[in-house]
Amino acid sequence: MKNGEMFVQALDAKARDYLGIERAKSLARVLRCYPAVLVLPD
Repeated sequence: MKNGEMFVQALDAKARDYLGIERAKSLARVLRCYPAVLVLPD
């Protein structure tokens, strides 16, 4: 039972990582539309 729970938690973490990556990609797409936002002070 413990192993099963750990497996589910690992899958959940992977899914969350994937969703985070997708969110970052769409954020990057939005930022690409606004290049001025990408101009960061040195």
